[in-house]
Amino acid sequence: MGGPTFQGMGLIWSFVRLWARHDVGGRTLGRVTIAHPRAGTLTLDLERFPVPSAPGQQLVVYSAEAGSRSHETLHLLAESAD
Repeated sequence: MGGPTFQGMGLIWSFVRLWARHDVGGRTLGRVTIAHPRAGTLTLDLERFPVPSAPGQQLVVYSAEAGSRSHETLHLLAESAD
């Protein structure tokens, strides 16, 4: 399995600068089930972090439980994007 593929490195560096400022407040946890058009049903954990210096903006991180069907499917999707 390959590593992550990044599109738009300018966006990545903007994120890196924001992250380094530690401008993120308390987080909200949750779980969502989505219907992906190619992969089918995925169950993902999510974390939402408000960005105090940018009212209304949030950093949302989705992840799948290690070893789960959703985790394996995300890896397959990442490989097909290469």
